[in-house]
Amino acid sequence: MKRLIPIVSLGLLAAGCAAPVGGSAYTAPASTYTQAQPSAAVRDAQQRLSVAGFYNGTIDGLWGPDTQAAVERFQRSRGLQVTGDLNQATASALQASPQLTATAPPQPLITSAPQPSAAVRDTQQRLSELGFYDGAVDGVWGPETRAAVERFQRNRGLAVTGDLSPRTTAALRAAPPAAPVSTAAAQATDPTSVRTVQNRLRQLGFFNAPADGVWGPSTQVALESFQRAHGLDMSGQLTPPTLSAMGFEPGSFPPRGTASAAEQLDPVVVQSIQRELRHLGFYRGAADGAWGPRSQEALARFQQSRSLQANGEFNPATLSALGFDPNNLAAGTVPPRYSASVPR
Repeated sequence: MKRLIPIVSLGLLAAGCAAPVGGSAYTAPASTYTQAQPSAAVRDAQQRLSVAGFYNGTIDGLWGPDTQAAVERFQRSRGLQVTGDLNQATASALQASPQLTATAPPQPLITSAPQPSAAVRDTQQRLSELGFYDGAVDGVWGPETRAAVERFQRNRGLAVTGDLSPRTTAALRAAPPAAPVSTAAAQATDPTSVRTVQNRLRQLGFFNAPADGVWGPSTQVALESFQRAHGLDMSGQLTPPTLSAMGFEPGSFPPRGTASAAEQLDPVVVQSIQRELRHLGFYRGAADGAWGPRSQEALARFQQSRSLQANGEFNPATLSALGFDPNNLAAGTVPPRYSASVPR
């Protein structure tokens, strides 16, 4: 009888394992492991982070430690909550929808990059060739590169954001190759060159004295004030970055021959012409009295609409078509207007 006790005990134990209390069956865990599948959204995020200089791993669509670390670096650089997750705030900062769908290729996004980036290096090289950047071509995005982008955007009449937007990228690629530009400061020695600089500084609001073609203390102070206001080296010299910020092409300064008619006009005169171009629908900028690329392009469009030589330069025929008297277009005066209506 004693020998039956262990056998009965084992039987009851086996029965208890096979049918636990409650009668529910036991399901063993799956023994197979499903490998993570690539995601188009992750691939798109990796691509954007790579272009921005935060990710240098494989763009395979797989979320892993490298991708998460890149997201954290991006979040930290943008002042976002560092979670390592691709939340809506992070996705918006990456200029993507919250889902980061890959229906369209990501647009170039250049921002503060902690590591060298080939895209930033190409941008620096291009800006250097065009005379807008004289820093190190190291692929690291910093204040000097951003300032160079802003000078290029200002020179081309683009929105001055300091970011490498698609329009800025296209303008950089389309810009004609510049002639070799010396890193030394240009010299404005002849009266025509000095007067050109003085008039431009006056248009920009930094020079109030007469444009007499003589480089004196007032011109020097005005140039240094301009450099300080634009975050440039306050050398008081016409360096390539200074010329670019003023709207000049560094490779073609000092200008050969006489200055353009617009550069010799008083800001009040320029402002009046800008207002007329805006009234006629050719100019959408501010009538600020500073003649730049946007004003010149507006004038060229007006000339083309009137079957005139579309060079963006003032001449008697253009002024007459605008309704101004070219014989009385003197600096410091508001241009006289003809009484005849201008054809629209």
